[in-house]
Amino acid sequence: MIRLIVSIITIIVFSRNIFIEIEFPVYLYYSYFLFVFIISILKGGIKIDRTMLYFIFWAIVSLVLNNVSPMFKAEERLLSFVVVVSSISPFLNSSFLYSYKFRLINLMNLVIVYVVVISFIGYLLSISSFTGRSGFNGLVNHSLLLGYMSGVSTIICFVNYLFSKQKIDKIKYLFLILISLLVCLISASRTAFVSIIISLFLMIYVHYKNKVMSIFKDLYVFIIIIFISTPLWIKFSQNILEKHIARSEGGNALSGRDIMWLDRLADFQESPFYGVGFASMSNMFYSKFSDDGVVEPGSSWLFVLSTMGIVGLVLFSIMIFKPIWYVLHTSSNGALNLFVLGILSYCALHMGTEGYVLSSGAFCFVYLWLCIGISKYVK
Repeated sequence: MIRLIVSIITIIVFSRNIFIEIEFPVYLYYSYFLFVFIISILKGGIKIDRTMLYFIFWAIVSLVLNNVSPMFKAEERLLSFVVVVSSISPFLNSSFLYSYKFRLINLMNLVIVYVVVISFIGYLLSISSFTGRSGFNGLVNHSLLLGYMSGVSTIICFVNYLFSKQKIDKIKYLFLILISLLVCLISASRTAFVSIIISLFLMIYVHYKNKVMSIFKDLYVFIIIIFISTPLWIKFSQNILEKHIARSEGGNALSGRDIMWLDRLADFQESPFYGVGFASMSNMFYSKFSDDGVVEPGSSWLFVLSTMGIVGLVLFSIMIFKPIWYVLHTSSNGALNLFVLGILSYCALHMGTEGYVLSSGAFCFVYLWLCIGISKYVK
């Protein structure tokens, strides 16, 4: 039963983000998450995570104490947020949800790697439908999402490389790491590329901190691969370099996010303790709010700070950085620990310029909160 549930929810989540328009009704999307929540309650053995409970409670407080504009539909956003995170975040835990979360993350990780590889093949074959208004978007509907997925794929493949026993498997994952990094460059996502490089260094530090001799062996392999593939790096880095130069010359190096940050800081100054209201804005001089209800705050961190105040930011930071701190300071560095370290540090950096943390309909939102959910099980 869990396998079927996981398969259906994966199809629904990914179908909303591929380049071909397959539009599942919104009510179906949220209804399925609600269905999983109900099943988990019926299965019993539920334990509630207090940090997540306080986070949701504070989101409610931020709405009660503010007069939020109806155009944000803040109450609906909070309800949809709770519906989605109830079964994937650390909020609820049970034996059923344990199996569900790990089966879901394993299937999503597999699909992400396939999406990145197929996108790379499509680039080599010059498939026209893989390029849209945002640039090369591959199999998904936006280049920034492809950049995000390629970073995730790099972490997945790097963990598998480190823990593979067979030489043929190690070679396979090395090639997949190379493809993932190249796709990140092709997508021209500067944030994703910088984030993945920093995350890889953290993972290398943790994995090899008690294996001084082993690092030289693997470092030798990586240096050879980087040297051999230098022409590829030069060729595929053109997109990201051209984008950076164009934005810098236009005085818009951060694609307008830096001026959106001014709005978020102004919101925070208006209400530093409990924010201006969950998933809403007070100052919108530079921020974007589309007719279809899409909010572009410019940064997930600043969005939490501005909408839920310093209390909301502290609670969210605990959920992100507590597992990272634990992995960095524990003697255990198994595959799960290393994956959690890599993915949470990657997302923490990536969220600096991307504002999906409260957007329950976004793929990045689902994957982020699912990873926070499984981080509860690091040992």
